[in-house]
Amino acid sequence: MIDGSSRVKVVSARACMARDERIVGVVVDEHGKPVEQAHVLAIARSDGGPARTIDAVTDAQGRFEFEVGDGAGYEVRVARSDARRSQYVVAKQQVHSGDIDVKLILPAGASIAGRVVLDNSPLPDFGVTVQPPTYSAFGGSPISVHSTDGRLTLRNIATGTWRIAIMGPGTRHKILDDIALENGQSLDVGDIEMEHGDRISGYVRDVSGAPVIGARVMIGRRIGVEGFAARSHLEELFRGEYETTTTTSGEYVFDGVDAHEPGVASPLIWASHPTAGASLLRELPQGDQSIELVVFPTGKVEGIVDGLQGRRVLVFAQRPDEPPFRRRAFIEGNAFHFDDLLPGDYDVSLDVPVAEQVPSARVSVAANQTSEVHLQMTSSTVRLNVRVRGKRASESDIHVELDPPPLDRVINSINMGHEHLFIFQYVKPGNYRISLDGKKTWTDVVVSPSPSEQTIEFSLGI
Repeated sequence: MIDGSSRVKVVSARACMARDERIVGVVVDEHGKPVEQAHVLAIARSDGGPARTIDAVTDAQGRFEFEVGDGAGYEVRVARSDARRSQYVVAKQQVHSGDIDVKLILPAGASIAGRVVLDNSPLPDFGVTVQPPTYSAFGGSPISVHSTDGRLTLRNIATGTWRIAIMGPGTRHKILDDIALENGQSLDVGDIEMEHGDRISGYVRDVSGAPVIGARVMIGRRIGVEGFAARSHLEELFRGEYETTTTTSGEYVFDGVDAHEPGVASPLIWASHPTAGASLLRELPQGDQSIELVVFPTGKVEGIVDGLQGRRVLVFAQRPDEPPFRRRAFIEGNAFHFDDLLPGDYDVSLDVPVAEQVPSARVSVAANQTSEVHLQMTSSTVRLNVRVRGKRASESDIHVELDPPPLDRVINSINMGHEHLFIFQYVKPGNYRISLDGKKTWTDVVVSPSPSEQTIEFSLGI
């Protein structure tokens, strides 16, 4: 376990002057030719600390250079487009500061071509994602494409089987599944026929029936989005999130919506206005719809949660006439708040396993008033971090299993360089077994009643 202690190594000033604290190298293709404008990423992680990354771009000679100045070990990754994206061919090498003759060989990979059309005409603007087959098409990090003739060309795709999703303004998701590629292959999928999305329209009115001008009308699933990273318009489009504003007559129109992800809770539609208030949350039916939304003056709820022990937990505010578990807020420190709540009674609860037995609180909300609520978490579980270090930590064959299973799911951190972190949020004290290879071999561990956060480390070698 990490004990929090620090080690200080004293070196002479002359030694510091003599050591070259750069990483210098060259990127070439499989024929030995320099690769210009390649994205190079150096990743380091200090003991127990967050990952540090440094970016560079190769010059005309394929050369790159990092000023690191810390003597640490790094994993250097390079791709022709984005070394962070899994779909691109990536070359990797483990290096240290002072290595000035690094050479990475970057194969060309595969390419995909096609033409995106809508109503038999080229679609000039659209986004595309290339993801593993099990990933949802309603997400990812789409690449923006502008092409007057609708042509799509994706280069340097890694060997494997991929799911390709394409979406443009007003269209549905177009999904191309089981696209199998090998290095050096060029695949032309021909014309990709897009379909129009649903038309959603209606009016926003206040309680007197008067039209509400300038109301925001939203479609999506994120209610109470504080704490979420900002997303681009294209990312919102892929996730089925839409927003528009009412006209002088209170009318709104969404012309082309695709928000119903298979196997996921229905999207919502709602409206809000800075002074007129907000509407109820309503599930959005499939197909073209005409929906009238009525806004009411709103109130607020402010609350605190004791006994969190550092856990990052969501809070829900539920009223009986709305879809369940949709209004949510993040806890900052031990405080949370809900804005734009319609008057009425709400059950406020924590997103924790049932076995934690944290009672919900009933609170009444009045227009233009702030109500207060207090939740107490008296947990007997701990947060268990399993830190896996070493060369194999950058590979995909690490599958951490805890036996017996914890109360809650495993949360996987982003894998960076020599380290991977697995977090078990609700683990009862006791004797367990941990497997790193999918239940083939096991290691006995003991989880103590305290502290509330504990770390177990495994080293797989460099």
